[in-house]
Amino acid sequence: MTHQADFNAIPADQYPAHRGQLVSAYRAVRRHSRQLTCGFSEAEHQLQSMPDASPVKWHLAHTTWFFETFILQSHKPNFDWFNPQFCYLFNSYYNAIGAQYPRPKRGLISSPNLQEVWEYRARIDGDITRLLEQCDEATFAELAPTLVLGLNHEQQHQELICTDVKHGLFQAAGVEAEGATPGETPLAEPGWQEHPGGRTTIGHEGSGFCFDNEQAAHEVLLTPFRLATQLVTCGEWLEFMEDGGYEQPLLWLSDGWQWRNENKIEAPLYWRKINGKWHQFSAWDLSRGDGKGVGAAPRRDTGWHAIKPFDPVLHISYYEADAFAEWRGARLPRETEWEAVMKQKEGALQTSQAWEWTQSAYAAYPGFKPSPGMAGEYNGKFMINQMVLRGASPVTSPHHSRPSYRNFFHPGARWQYSSLRLAKDV
Repeated sequence: MTHQADFNAIPADQYPAHRGQLVSAYRAVRRHSRQLTCGFSEAEHQLQSMPDASPVKWHLAHTTWFFETFILQSHKPNFDWFNPQFCYLFNSYYNAIGAQYPRPKRGLISSPNLQEVWEYRARIDGDITRLLEQCDEATFAELAPTLVLGLNHEQQHQELICTDVKHGLFQAAGVEAEGATPGETPLAEPGWQEHPGGRTTIGHEGSGFCFDNEQAAHEVLLTPFRLATQLVTCGEWLEFMEDGGYEQPLLWLSDGWQWRNENKIEAPLYWRKINGKWHQFSAWDLSRGDGKGVGAAPRRDTGWHAIKPFDPVLHISYYEADAFAEWRGARLPRETEWEAVMKQKEGALQTSQAWEWTQSAYAAYPGFKPSPGMAGEYNGKFMINQMVLRGASPVTSPHHSRPSYRNFFHPGARWQYSSLRLAKDV
């Protein structure tokens, strides 16, 4: 899959001058969703394995509904809905727009069928591209910020497709191991990146696109600290398990220990012991990408593989990450520390292998203002009971993440490509 040049780097006041690039970016992002899902059976498009996950078919329709609702409804002459019922079926959480079909039951949406969803996408794609190419400059300047938001929104759902499908396929995974035992190829010697602390600016400062939760840029005071240059590995996690890390309550937060016991957690998600050895379930070949681990065009690679001790541990909760850090006599980074190191020494840390849990609660920055209009529900109303993750994963789209990017999930979530990096005070 070939993405266009980084459309997120275009300053908003220059969108009209880059109309051609944005039209091409729209086509490329929408095409990638098709390429990502073309190998799925119709049953796999319908799969919903838990309330937090959604069927592929729903993702494909919802991202289309976003463009129809937020752009075409306001800007297309003689606008008419493709199907008014879709406003209920494929509205995710926009209460200002109307009621939504219950999230835990999205797998029960049998109509529209998959072919009708593809017809929906084709119709909206045609309407959007004609509008982008034919509207006057003032109209383009007005709708372009929403277009770029919509492209980033679709990229987020492309990553969710990868993680939701993996969770669904795992539910019926067999027990036979596949593939050879991995060779012992160690990483570069792990180390620490020190930061002297002091005053630094956190939040998005550039002129390109960012989500509203990355603003406003503001000054913070950091005390001296160090961050590990690499993520915690599967081999290190095995040591934690063998030392009884999942059985020692003193390592765990109170909520975490309750979560571990109620859910009978004994290992990262997708780990299983087969013939006496630990294996992990795979759904995607993550070896493809741009050389930096970001923007892989993932292909199906479903099955069990022996744990590779030098790979980063993946699919762990915040609770597990915090317990491991306690076991190692360290802690999780604050999101301000992570961003400060990335901005000061970009490339010093091994990144883009996973979303990295931080110890920071997801909350508004000083001066935060939700996006205007209906898109104001995009981020702000979720700033409660969730933790911030930083970085990017192997299935994150190219140019989607940046040092100020704030991902967020509930502390018990494990189905994303989540990992941890240790931190220590100096």
